[in-house]
Formats: sequence, C-alpha cells, structure tokens
Amino acid sequence: MEMVSGIRHLAANYRYRNMAAPKYEKGSRWFLGQHPVVVVRCYEAFQLVRIRYEDEDKCFCVDEKALSAEPDDTKTISLALLNGTVRSERGDNDDQ
Repeated sequence: MEMVSGIRHLAANYRYRNMAAPKYEKGSRWFLGQHPVVVVRCYEAFQLVRIRYEDEDKCFCVDEKALSAEPDDTKTISLALLNGTVRSERGDNDDQ
C-alpha cells in the first residue's frame, strides 16, 4: 500500500513541476536549432518528443528542452571534432 501512495505522490509532483512547460501537441510546429520540425508524439513521463523535419518522413526522439518556439542561431560544433578527426574525411565507417 505504501508503494502505491508513493507513486501517486511522485505523479502529483511531476504534474505540478511541469505545469508551466509548453505542450508539444501532435502536429505542432517547433524548431530544432534553425530547422523547423513537426511533433509526431510526446512522451511526457520521459520528457522526450518524437519529431520529424517538415520535409522528411523519418522520425526520431529528442529531449523536449532541445525544441524552441523560434529558430536558434547559436553556433555549434560537431562531436566528431572532439576526437580530432571527422569521420567523412577519414573515409572509413568502422567504430573505434
């Protein structure tokens, strides 16, 4: 019995903490960086959103905090550069 009440308490706190969070409704338009995306599904318990680029059919999941209402022009670097090489320049596809 104590476990059930603990779960209810956690669920109530989750709803309270996320009341101000934007709702990612199916079909709504957001931005992932500079790219417009469309929400396919929202997994609120995991704070993940399944999205697709407007001009593509392939879907993938991202953290809901990665989405914004307006384009973000922040400069970024590729994670491949942290290893000192860029995979496309090496010409191999082996994981090392």
